[in-house]
Amino acid sequence: MIFLTLTGKTMAENRRLWEENSRFADGAELRADFLLPEERAWAASFPAETGVPVILTCRKPEDGGHWTESEETRTAFFRSQIGSGFSFFDFEKDYDFPDAEELPKAGIRIIRSFHDFTGCPAGFSDFLIRVNSRGEIPKAAVTVASAAELTDFFEKSRELTFPKIVLAMGPFGFPSRILTEFSGSMITYCCPDGAPAAPGQISPREAVEIYRYREINRETALYAVTGNPLTKSRSPEIHNAYLKQRGLNAVFLPFQATSYEDFSVSANRLGIRGAAVTVPFKEAAAAAADAASFDVRSCGAANTVLFRNGKTEAHNTDIGGFLKLLSEAVPSVKGKKCLVFGAGGAAAACVCALATRGAEVTVLNRTPEKAQRLAERFGCGFGGLEAAAGIDDADILVQASAAGMLDFEAVDPAAAYRYRGDEVVCDIVYKPRETPFLKRAAAAGCRCLYGIGMLEAQAQLQFGLFYPEEPRL
Repeated sequence: MIFLTLTGKTMAENRRLWEENSRFADGAELRADFLLPEERAWAASFPAETGVPVILTCRKPEDGGHWTESEETRTAFFRSQIGSGFSFFDFEKDYDFPDAEELPKAGIRIIRSFHDFTGCPAGFSDFLIRVNSRGEIPKAAVTVASAAELTDFFEKSRELTFPKIVLAMGPFGFPSRILTEFSGSMITYCCPDGAPAAPGQISPREAVEIYRYREINRETALYAVTGNPLTKSRSPEIHNAYLKQRGLNAVFLPFQATSYEDFSVSANRLGIRGAAVTVPFKEAAAAAADAASFDVRSCGAANTVLFRNGKTEAHNTDIGGFLKLLSEAVPSVKGKKCLVFGAGGAAAACVCALATRGAEVTVLNRTPEKAQRLAERFGCGFGGLEAAAGIDDADILVQASAAGMLDFEAVDPAAAYRYRGDEVVCDIVYKPRETPFLKRAAAAGCRCLYGIGMLEAQAQLQFGLFYPEEPRL
């Protein structure tokens, strides 16, 4: 079930947020600790107004909440709501509510919560067992810091078959918010757009429309995009839309990992069938594969892996996606003079695509030694970024590094290059849509090609690899 967490300061705001999101939610969690003191009296009418199960939560700061008044005042508030129609009261693991025996008479069940915002303690399952034995609903929200920890979380949670609420917080834990069928969690918590109450929450609309939360079952095939960081990757939106169109019983999720090995080991344990691979794991994915396509062997990088019968197949659809994007402006690259900025896995795919089709390529990178290693594989020129200042005859410029992305938003790797205005300029970064690299090129009058086009083109090629024989819903 999807519960919408409401953190408005007023009940009018919470009612508005519920009305905007109610078609995607099965219940609500009213966070009374966010309410202004004068608004608390109006909470009592909320369950009847919504007509769905409502959790009443009033959390202290050390448990991730905003309640700063006394425990006596908090207890008095909970006591005042006993006859108001709430289905659940959420109490922390160390909170002793003096009128607990009155709650069942009012149709209220206790959710007993444990939150760890720093890690995933080994004994979290012991807490779940202990709380369940008291007749309460245990809730454990922990923080995982790798794909391996997330996998441990799933495996431990699955072993416990009684009613419970379990969630892994943070970017590594995001799949737990969608795969409650796999963890056995009764509830996943969502938030109104842009208002997460806990790390990793998404809106109920995203859960339902992008990830098809309600259609997931234990037979649903798992696919993923992996990398680090995964900041709002568009791949899940693209792939899940295709799955919906085809009516396939599969879901595509972001699985952030600390390394490619961290992901691949976890993928095998969780039964993930295939993955899109993004920075900085593309070269490691190629090296670790049991079998690799011609494009992977040519460029030394993989953006697609399939897990079949205990073996890993590596493919590269970046090459085809890049060429499709470039063909919008340049039907043939033969004889064209090209500058490629970057020397990682994505740059390798671009250099391979250009060099093997007769282009004259120069690889430029912040670290010239890396540019040299890539260039020598394809017989290309190379240099540091400053070398762009001495080049005045380029036809095509390709930005294939992390410049423009998170932590590098202001970086233009071609800052030393002087545009004529007739160049074709391509940036494989798709978020933000217009990077500093493209802004300067556009201002000079260049033809600009945007990264979202390559993302969509290479995803189309991945579809045939991922889902040739998936069972339909």
